[in-house]
Amino acid sequence: MKEVNSLLIGPFAQVLTLRDLPTKGAIRDEHLEIIVAGALWIENGLLKEVGEFTYLQHKLKNTQVDIIEMN
Repeated sequence: MKEVNSLLIGPFAQVLTLRDLPTKGAIRDEHLEIIVAGALWIENGLLKEVGEFTYLQHKLKNTQVDIIEMN
């Protein structure tokens, strides 16, 4: 069985995602998703999820995860 390596990096003051942006035309401010106190969850070198730091911390509380806190 392969070992899963999980890493949680954050909180960042803001994380700007590119989720659900229109595929054509101008990108308006209201199309941008900004996550305050955001974090990145990386698993086996791949981005698994982007979200609020405290939410991801809680979600991963029973998981072996290394946390890199950004202060």
